[in-house]
Amino acid sequence: MTGKIEFIDGTNNILLIAPHGHSKNDMNTGRLARLMAKKLDCYAVINEHYRRPYTDKETKIKYKTNKKDSVVNLNNISSIKSAKMEDEFLQPIFDIKKRIFAVGANEKMFVILLHGVADDDEKKIEVTKNEPFILVGFGRGNEPRLSAGIKYVEDFVKSVVQNKEHPIVTRIETGGKYSGWDRQNLNQLFTGVVDPKTKDDKVQSIQLEIKYTGFRDMDNLDKTADVLSSALRDIAGLKEEDKKEPQSPEKAVAPAPEQDESTDVDCWLPENEVMKPSAKNSIPVTEEHPDEAFVEEAFSKLAGIFFSHYQNALLEAGKYIIDTFYDGDVERARQKKPVKEASYTQLVERLQERKEVSPRKSWLFNAVNLVIQEHDFASVQALGQLKTTQKLLLLPVHDADCKQRLAIEAAERNYTTRQLAEAIKNSKPEPKETLLSYIKKPEELFSGDKEHIYSMASLEVLPPKEREAIRKQISGETEKIQGQIANQQRYLQQYQIILKNLPETGKEKTVKKR
Repeated sequence: MTGKIEFIDGTNNILLIAPHGHSKNDMNTGRLARLMAKKLDCYAVINEHYRRPYTDKETKIKYKTNKKDSVVNLNNISSIKSAKMEDEFLQPIFDIKKRIFAVGANEKMFVILLHGVADDDEKKIEVTKNEPFILVGFGRGNEPRLSAGIKYVEDFVKSVVQNKEHPIVTRIETGGKYSGWDRQNLNQLFTGVVDPKTKDDKVQSIQLEIKYTGFRDMDNLDKTADVLSSALRDIAGLKEEDKKEPQSPEKAVAPAPEQDESTDVDCWLPENEVMKPSAKNSIPVTEEHPDEAFVEEAFSKLAGIFFSHYQNALLEAGKYIIDTFYDGDVERARQKKPVKEASYTQLVERLQERKEVSPRKSWLFNAVNLVIQEHDFASVQALGQLKTTQKLLLLPVHDADCKQRLAIEAAERNYTTRQLAEAIKNSKPEPKETLLSYIKKPEELFSGDKEHIYSMASLEVLPPKEREAIRKQISGETEKIQGQIANQQRYLQQYQIILKNLPETGKEKTVKKR
């Protein structure tokens, strides 16, 4: 979660967005998105905090776009930019898109915007003498700005209307406020009408306006989620049992999105950068068999933290794991040697199954790593001022001085997550001068200013493996030079023969004239 925006991670090519989930706007669209995300195991972006600009009915006061007052229309690109919420709301959407297409099997991405239409507004429109309970918009209008392929939309509507359990009368809109046609409508984000850079024809964006009574009310919300999820599963080409593994972290092409602990953040941090073991001796395993009840309790606890929306949720999860599985010992956690190892292994395996929306294995590792980082840099106040996503970016920075400097710089300059990611990228230290790096550059090695790296004192402290590598490289270079010397000696001899046979100037033979 970034501030007040909730992000749910997924494993396929569907992204649900509820931009008007505030209780005074499209009530229960946030809850609908969560239910559908769980059923589909898909991504979701949910706003239930920011309210659309409005006029108070009693005071007649007009409340315009103002982020501090939590008044922002997050379905309007212009309003989002006016509130300076691009990094907080739009950028994570772009990053999710990159994650989805990083998985080679995904040729299309389906973005579904969930909205609510008032019962009274709905009754003004009739479709074949029946009330349409869901209005579908994809940019039809005078001068169409289509945000999805017609076939996808028609197949979706057909699936909803013909649902065997709970068919819902549905209409495709042509123009009007429910068509998703307006240039600034979030449904147009990937058509490029506002910014050509964001155009992506592989993204199929569909806007749904759903009636409240009978569909978004608490008694019927789950039924509606079932119907819509089934239709989306059909057009996205997913099977009921499909659970694609998310892309490997190494393939992620975007910086970390601005989000907090409720999000699965393993896409930003490769597992080989998580919980690096220390050089200390291994700690013996003290648990032979997993405690099933204990694992279930831990799973429930962590899932609850995962779905929470407060700033320090990920840190709380890390502390819980260390207290529960490592007896509160940070050093054991650093070595990845839990006291309750069998139970912890089973917990990780259960999370790997991903049978429900729950934190992934890497989420646990990142949580523990954050606690270790907080422990190691407890005296660095600047680190505590950073967002959780920024702290996560600092985890792979192994140089302590560099990490401290970056944390202070980020806090003092009020960096966004993207700015910190760029600073980290640019802060990589210059390669350390080593003998190995200069062996094949004799003109530099023996220039006179590199004697310190092959002095007796420097050579004596080298690790055995590095000594062996140096010996091997020097032997190779020596053989190469000796071969070059042999060739040069042969050339030298040939040149000497030529010089010997060459007459000296002034002693040329005279030719007699006849």
